[in-house]
Amino acid sequence: MDLEDDRYSCCYAPDVVLVASDDDDGIKVVSAHKAILINKSPVFKAMLRNEMEESQTSTIKISEVSYHDLCVFVNYLYTAEVNLVDDQRAQDLLAMGEKYQVKHLKAYCENFLRSKVNASNALKYLTFATKYKAEDLIEASLNVIIENMNKLKLQDEYKELVKKDPHLVIRIYESYHEKVDAVAVD
Repeated sequence: MDLEDDRYSCCYAPDVVLVASDDDDGIKVVSAHKAILINKSPVFKAMLRNEMEESQTSTIKISEVSYHDLCVFVNYLYTAEVNLVDDQRAQDLLAMGEKYQVKHLKAYCENFLRSKVNASNALKYLTFATKYKAEDLIEASLNVIIENMNKLKLQDEYKELVKKDPHLVIRIYESYHEKVDAVAVD
C-alpha cells in the first residue's frame, strides 16, 4: 500500500506522524494530515486540538498496532475503503475503530465478523466483542452459543472463560434462559 500516492497529498505536505510501535522491525511511521484525522476521529481531534503532547509534537504514538494495520487504518480514514482479508485484520481494525471512535469502520468490521461466527469460534468472538463493546457481534455470538449450548461445557475455551470472566459466563446463561423462557411462553 503506497501512502505517498496523490490521494494523500491534499494540496499540502503531511503535518502529523503516526508511529506504529508493535512491529518486530522496530518503529515505523505513517505521515498524515491533521485535518483528515481531526475530521474522522473525535479522539484524534482531542489529541490535536488541545494542549496535549501530540498537538505540540505532531506525533501520535499508536501502540499495539502493526505498521501494516496502521497503514490500512490511515488509508481508511482518507478513502473510507478497506479490504478485510481475514478475521484478524477485521479484529485489529475494529479495535482501532473503537479506540479512535471511527464508528463506521468499527461497524463495517463488526458486520464482517458477524458473518464469520460459528460454533467453534463463538466464545472467542463473544470475549472479543465484549472487550470492544461490539453489541451486534455480541448478539450474534450469543445466538450461536445458545444454539450449541450442549457442546459448550466440553470446550476448553469455555473452561478458561469460567475462570477468567465469570460475569461473561453469567451473561451467556442469562441469554440462554431468556430464550428458553421465550420459547416456553410461545
